[in-house]
Amino acid sequence: MNFLTSRLGAFVSPAQQQQQQQRKGGRTPEETIQYLADQVETATLLEDKRAGIQTLKGLCHQYRELVIRIALDPMLKVFVENGPDHPRIAEYVLDSLYYLCSDEEGEDRQRRENSVASELKSAITRIISDERVVATIYEMLANEEQHSVQFAAINLLALLCGVVPDRIQATVLEQPMHVDRLVDLLSSSQDFIRSKSLEVLITMTRLDKTIQQIVVFKNIFERIFGMIAEQGGVRGNIVVEDCLTLTKNLLADNISNQNLFREMSWIRKLRELVDIDSAMNNANATEDDEYYEWDEQTNRNVCMALEIVRVLLEPGISSTQDNQNEMQRCGLIQPLLQISLEAEIPSLIRAQALLALAGLISGNKRIQDIFQRTLVTATPIDEDGHEPLPGHGKKLIPEPAIVIIIRLA
Repeated sequence: MNFLTSRLGAFVSPAQQQQQQQRKGGRTPEETIQYLADQVETATLLEDKRAGIQTLKGLCHQYRELVIRIALDPMLKVFVENGPDHPRIAEYVLDSLYYLCSDEEGEDRQRRENSVASELKSAITRIISDERVVATIYEMLANEEQHSVQFAAINLLALLCGVVPDRIQATVLEQPMHVDRLVDLLSSSQDFIRSKSLEVLITMTRLDKTIQQIVVFKNIFERIFGMIAEQGGVRGNIVVEDCLTLTKNLLADNISNQNLFREMSWIRKLRELVDIDSAMNNANATEDDEYYEWDEQTNRNVCMALEIVRVLLEPGISSTQDNQNEMQRCGLIQPLLQISLEAEIPSLIRAQALLALAGLISGNKRIQDIFQRTLVTATPIDEDGHEPLPGHGKKLIPEPAIVIIIRLA
């Protein structure tokens, strides 16, 4: 009780502190939360509403079930009515909703699966079912002057998207304009906000083709490849992987999006991502650097780029042949061969490149003829997996690419 009293006294107005001090006896947690809920709902001064919400926010962890049962509806009401014009109120409510809806690690499994799970379901249902609340959450994403509010809104949306993705997808299908705000966040100067926006878009576009269509027509590919370039291409961090994952979601089994991707020349940008020489130049390699450093994140980035190539070459899809022809025109065969034959590149990536190369020539007689005439010079490797020293070994002679690939088998 002392804890509750101290938390309450720290955030309420001076007049209310005096009234509390005059009261004899203490309150139970339920009575305290009921008092704060009444304050949030009926107080005439915004300062008192804000103080009540801030105190409730501090109680969400320890008394989550009580806060959900008693105070959730008053908080949602003040969020809709006052949040858009008062960022601090919006931030406190959004943070409180996040704490109320998150399944904390370390909670007893049986308790989580029973009472807590029931309260979580109740909270999430009441939030998502109120169209005004959902609209206000998306509205907060547009508050560029208050990054903390954007942070809280996208953090809550990402949480809900992970727990009830179908319900969040439904909000976008009902109001496609919500996608505009999510896509706009990709231009945010705050890394966390951009990353969370990517996370939400990835979840939304994973299975729903209608949402894939909506997102693509928001100039999303330009933003994606712009972010990849900012991060240094395939040598960049996890943001690059997320960008490529979103691209894969938008293109997989979606002929319309694939046609747009090809017609807007984004396949050329894709080629740059799997071009090892280009990657080394972007990494500012010195003349003494013989090979590009393939760390774990780079491996994942390149693998994802190669997966996108394979998505565009899926057999049995009407757009595949056009994609094959465009890839051949922009010279994708050469970087795929280079990855496939370079001994220093991890075997998983080499295997992905070979599969992509197979898809590129599959069923396309014209490209098969071109590939048949393609010559490459492969550096010989000794039994220990080492290249010969300069001036030693046999003279390198160009050979048909197909012969060298067969030799690898």
